[in-house]
Amino acid sequence: MLTLSWQSIIVWFLGAALIHDLVFFPLYALADRVIRRGAHATKAPRATLNHLRIPLLAVGMPLLIFFPGIFQQGKDSSLRATGPTQDPFLERWLRLSAAIFALAYACRLAAIRGSSGAPDR
Repeated sequence: MLTLSWQSIIVWFLGAALIHDLVFFPLYALADRVIRRGAHATKAPRATLNHLRIPLLAVGMPLLIFFPGIFQQGKDSSLRATGPTQDPFLERWLRLSAAIFALAYACRLAAIRGSSGAPDR
């Protein structure tokens, strides 16, 4: 049986914080800068950025959490431990991503229609 001591929990937490600060933060800061430059080049309003940032965050969290299943890492041990295969993970994540971006697009269209003052047809 695996027992975790408080020292291993602290080491894991510090390692996760370091990886976040040294790897992930620069990556999503760079991605945000690219999105802002693209929005500035197309003269898009600042509110448009949030219609990209929020869905990207909503899609990125399940990707981060279910990464081994989506990319079928540990396929054999997962099959032995749980029974079901990891095959549907990628398809389900792609469907979830499409639904999140469709919802964000629908919200953006509703916001544009609401701010234009024109009646819906």
